[in-house]
Amino acid sequence: MNAFPGATVRDCGQILSSIGSALRWIDHDIDERSDHTRRVTLRTESVDRLLGAVAQLATIAPITVEGPAELVERVELLGRRFAGATGSSS
Repeated sequence: MNAFPGATVRDCGQILSSIGSALRWIDHDIDERSDHTRRVTLRTESVDRLLGAVAQLATIAPITVEGPAELVERVELLGRRFAGATGSSS
């Protein structure tokens, strides 16, 4: 199983339990940072599963995807397709 730096999640109050709940089926670590964010590192066997976990995190709080590059590309593609599906230009 590989460890991927998955996402940085902004601290939005009491979201820590929501993050843990969303990721209960994937091996992960949550590290608090001094800038009021939490860094989530995910260990999974595929980038596809990683994408699903990152999508779940994005429904809880604003996120920044750090890598790997393949995941960043897929998140960008998914964002464009979701924006097109809703008629949004951003």
